[in-house]
Amino acid sequence: MRKPRPKTAQPITAKISYLANDGAPSRRESDAFHESGHAVVATLLGVQIDAIELLPAGSTPSAKFRFGTVKPEQHDAVVIIAKAGLLAELAFNPDTPRTPRRQDERIARRAIHGRLDLIFPAPRQEYLASAELEALKLVAAHLPVIAALANELLSKGKLSGAAVTDFVRQQLSLSGTTPVSVAKSTA
Repeated sequence: MRKPRPKTAQPITAKISYLANDGAPSRRESDAFHESGHAVVATLLGVQIDAIELLPAGSTPSAKFRFGTVKPEQHDAVVIIAKAGLLAELAFNPDTPRTPRRQDERIARRAIHGRLDLIFPAPRQEYLASAELEALKLVAAHLPVIAALANELLSKGKLSGAAVTDFVRQQLSLSGTTPVSVAKSTA
């Protein structure tokens, strides 16, 4: 008779069926939550997604989120989306290192490159902190959708942008939520 797998204390992770043998999330599960955080927030903010993918074990990077075409007026949203991955991963796995992934930071900095109002460190840090707060609000409000998308990504390994958008919109309609526009507080 098999022993049931231990579950984590967080109710949101109970729906994830791929928990490691010790009950702690595996790297693959953390990656799925991270990329799903980016994808759900991108869909909420109306930014096009090309694909999300979990790469084979041992790959560096171990997962990918690819933007579709990003319009210049969506650069503020890109910063929020870049911050959302780590926040979603932390909600799923509190033991995740709190240092942002290098690629996410690069994307956020590239999105604000050339903005004269953000040349100096203090305004730039304030702007990035504001974007992170906006990302935190969106991730916290949509954790069940992020968990459902993470489970879908774990089962399929790769999802096209259209598949992600359709899935997220379906989940949002089930919960009665609609996509939002970028808050002007980060602009």
